[in-house]
Amino acid sequence: MRLKFLYHSAVEPILLYGCSVWAPFLNTKKGVKQLRTFQRSIALSLASSFKTVSVEACFILTNILPIDLRIQEITHLRFSSGCSGFFSALSLKWLTGKLPSCSPLLKCDSYRHHSNHYWPPWAPPLYPTLLSEVCTLLPTKDSVLRIFVATSRCGDSFNCCIISTCHKNVMKVTNGPLSAHSLHQARQLSVLHALIQASHVVERGWQVEIFAQHISSFAFARYGAHLSEVERLCVDAASPYRENLRLVVCQPPSAEGIQLALAGCDIPGSGLNVLPQLLISKTSYRHSISKLVRDAWQAEWQACYNGQLTREFFPTVQFATVLHPNQLCRQVTQILSGHSLLKEHQFRFNFTTSSKCDCGAVSESVSHFLFQCPLFSTQRLAFLTSCSSEDGHWPRPLASIPAYPNIWKAFIAFIRSSKRLRRYSA
Repeated sequence: MRLKFLYHSAVEPILLYGCSVWAPFLNTKKGVKQLRTFQRSIALSLASSFKTVSVEACFILTNILPIDLRIQEITHLRFSSGCSGFFSALSLKWLTGKLPSCSPLLKCDSYRHHSNHYWPPWAPPLYPTLLSEVCTLLPTKDSVLRIFVATSRCGDSFNCCIISTCHKNVMKVTNGPLSAHSLHQARQLSVLHALIQASHVVERGWQVEIFAQHISSFAFARYGAHLSEVERLCVDAASPYRENLRLVVCQPPSAEGIQLALAGCDIPGSGLNVLPQLLISKTSYRHSISKLVRDAWQAEWQACYNGQLTREFFPTVQFATVLHPNQLCRQVTQILSGHSLLKEHQFRFNFTTSSKCDCGAVSESVSHFLFQCPLFSTQRLAFLTSCSSEDGHWPRPLASIPAYPNIWKAFIAFIRSSKRLRRYSA
């Protein structure tokens, strides 16, 4: 576990320093092979495996992304989040060829400092107020406008409803879908629309109170910190009349307006089309790029010839996430890779004169050791019991062992308790 921490915190940052500049070096198979060979030497130590284990299996057993795919991920993120407008033309060409399904022309949102001359740094901050008492739908004073904002998620889309009230009646109800990439961004867009509505009545000298469910809706109030694109728009919208503005955080039981706004989110509408199209957040963009890179790794893992036994345990890259560094000892790695002290593998490399098991079986293979060899029937009892109590399959497909936590723990315990793979006696 410490070795893996050192790899991610020290080795990888040093190795990948400035990789967005020298990434075209990976245009050739030779360049990729050189980097992966270096990475394999580290993966062998992390996995505690035999030196004959393939590079593809090493990456699966250690859950380390192949270095060339990691460079693709970093280079794409650096280009998409860069604000300078300068990027290596060769790196951009290489990136487009490697990830054709993800346009590198797409930029993502970046946090940066923002200032507005209506809101100087020495001005008092606009902190949201946490409402503790019950709030009525209509304000008690005239020349006060209350705006209730609610946002809801519907699958991968987001809906919003904004209700504006004065001391006499409900003045306006606006609802509709939002073109947001995350719930946080959707909340910010809802408040931006409320601020735009408020600007029309503030000119007449009114006070405006904006109510929202979550404090993150008013993230733009962290003025002076690094702000996203939508937060910067909120600052610009609120700055001219911030002295006439009050931000309130409240929950539905204490605010009738929030309850109505939440109900309005489920009603079809199209009143929010005037809101700007925002760049995707850096967090969401990082997830999408990581998924593309993982898919590329999965396609490579399925197509390669090496690591066949490891692929039987982990047919997909996602399956290998159960491999915790604390569980991956030398004995477990031997079974997962097939490169072990069992006689079938030893005979393959002429380290023993026969592949015959000591119990009399024709071959001492991984499958025979796990499910059949009578020499370890006592140590295997807990493993057998776990499989029987789960679904009754015995012998069972190797891919189903990591799929069940109880079976996986019993599987590791059996390998360690057998002591067969600690040393080899001819």
